[in-house]
Amino acid sequence: MMANIQSPLIKSLCCVALNPKLRSILLFDSSINTLQQVAGILASLLKVTTGCEKVVPVKLGTFESEDDLWGQIGLGDELKKQAFKWQFGLLGEAENTNEIRLVIIPDLTKLSLAAMRACVVLMGADIAHLERYGQKKSWQPNLCWLVGCSSQKSEIGKISPHLLDRFALRFNGQMKENTDRFTQIQKLLNGEEKAQQLLFEEKEIESGLQQWLKRICSLQPEMTPEALERILDYTSKSTVYHRREIALARFSSTYAQLEAAQLVTVNHVENVATIMGLKLEQNPKKNDFDSSINDNNYHPEYSDIQTSDQEIQILPELPEREDNNLSINPAEEPVYKPDPASFFSDICLQIQPLKYTYPEDIAPMEREIASLKFPTRRFKSKTIARGSIIGVEKTSTTQDLAIVRTLLEAAKFHKIRQKNQGNNYQKLKILPPDLYRYRRAPVAEQMLMLLIDYTCLEYCQWQEQLFPYISWAYTQRASVGLIQVGVAPDYRESNVKINPGELRAKKISAQNILAPAISMGLDLEKTKKGKATPLAHGLDLALKTLRHALQHGKNTIHKAVLVVISDGRGNVPLEASHLGKIQLPVARKGVEDALEIAQKIGNLDNIETIFLNPQSKQYPDLPLLLAKALGAKVVSIPPVETWEIEEWD
Repeated sequence: MMANIQSPLIKSLCCVALNPKLRSILLFDSSINTLQQVAGILASLLKVTTGCEKVVPVKLGTFESEDDLWGQIGLGDELKKQAFKWQFGLLGEAENTNEIRLVIIPDLTKLSLAAMRACVVLMGADIAHLERYGQKKSWQPNLCWLVGCSSQKSEIGKISPHLLDRFALRFNGQMKENTDRFTQIQKLLNGEEKAQQLLFEEKEIESGLQQWLKRICSLQPEMTPEALERILDYTSKSTVYHRREIALARFSSTYAQLEAAQLVTVNHVENVATIMGLKLEQNPKKNDFDSSINDNNYHPEYSDIQTSDQEIQILPELPEREDNNLSINPAEEPVYKPDPASFFSDICLQIQPLKYTYPEDIAPMEREIASLKFPTRRFKSKTIARGSIIGVEKTSTTQDLAIVRTLLEAAKFHKIRQKNQGNNYQKLKILPPDLYRYRRAPVAEQMLMLLIDYTCLEYCQWQEQLFPYISWAYTQRASVGLIQVGVAPDYRESNVKINPGELRAKKISAQNILAPAISMGLDLEKTKKGKATPLAHGLDLALKTLRHALQHGKNTIHKAVLVVISDGRGNVPLEASHLGKIQLPVARKGVEDALEIAQKIGNLDNIETIFLNPQSKQYPDLPLLLAKALGAKVVSIPPVETWEIEEWD
């Protein structure tokens, strides 16, 4: 008997499990709970249709690097006497070939650049090649992608269209729950709600659905010309992304396979288009018809299978027969309508149609021109090679030559050249095709300098105001410097009211904003507030760092952005910071030293300064005086609401 699947969501996931080319799903505006439930269903369906041993979940976020994704060389096993061994990456070749990796991405807009490029390379690929750290590998990717993303135009515009075009299926992640609010609260009170981590576990599949999926795995329905024309009616002629027509055709074909149909009809295409929220771009012809009325639409070996409701209405009338066991009123109990099976009854999600299936067509571009590549150099590149070495590549010049790689390349042809050219002196001959140069990572041309006074952050929403500048540093691959003012040191000295370390500011430097040291420095839970505010010393560190970055002869920084968060109440003179002790009386010496150094920073060239004012109630004029000395643009930080403070406490 054919599995009568009522839920469009379960039907769609069954199609994903049956067709490897559909295993890239994009859920718009989905919650974490929705992703977890869909992942649990999808994992169980994949095990049935593929026969794999296990489905391994892989979660990608904002911090994965190339080594994390593709693999790297690590230390070997001492027992096997291997100095080094290859460590498999999250998306690279799997150690166990009989497994499927279910890649879950909660938010596509916050995905790392390396992960975005990996998605473009691997989604829908039949084979993958990797050349890294001397390793040459090729394998068939066995991946299934489940990705969440916002449907807001401002967020969609940040994503590369090449990445969005890779997703075969798109659904509305704001799924309607079948249970009402009263039932949910009752489950919580009775302790029936599952724990959060259990939502990642695979769901149990009913035996009827398992048998049906295994039975139809080998079916290949044939596409009818009418269905193909209807597919083209759902796509615009002006579009340049032909994957949309291909994805709709594959989904329709697998949908027909799920119903054990021989032919892919117009009815199948329209059902699939309704699930995806597609609208007709072109008017269909009047002579279009649904070929599903053909009696030969189903395989002969499935002729005993009961059909769905829409197919019952067009079946010819059967001859009457006498049977005493039949009811007097046969309309009350239809012969060809089976009782609907309830698959995944514990899942209470109903898919809703999308308003815009492809929102990137109308979203304004807010991304970089080439968002999957490193940014172009804004300033004139120098002849001296800079940046860390990340590999080698062919070259036609001798600039930044990779000596060892060039010699190895020439050594491969040494005997051939010696024989052909009569090289009797056994000397290694190097020809232009042998030349290799180093591939280097791009050097930072811009810099973000953060000076944060940790003694004034408690009652203001400073993270939201700082986020745009952090995003700028990320997109521009800028180097980052963090000056911490008013933080307590990691060590404590006994019998000392104020630790000498609290009289000095602390500087953290990193190549980019993703460095763990920067993340820890911006986390207030991991950074303790001190008892003093050495603002003058913090500004002095910023002045020296900016001078070295902008005026040093061998440096590549051409522009710096300085962001200062402070209430201006510096109570530690610069001399006390250098000596490690305070000499009374202090009076306004700390504030005057800070204003003097701030004026020196304001005189530097190629610096854009922004002052984020926490709007302190004590001495509200000091931040404005400091911003004026810096020549900075002032941005007020909104205070934290009273109820938020109470909740935090």
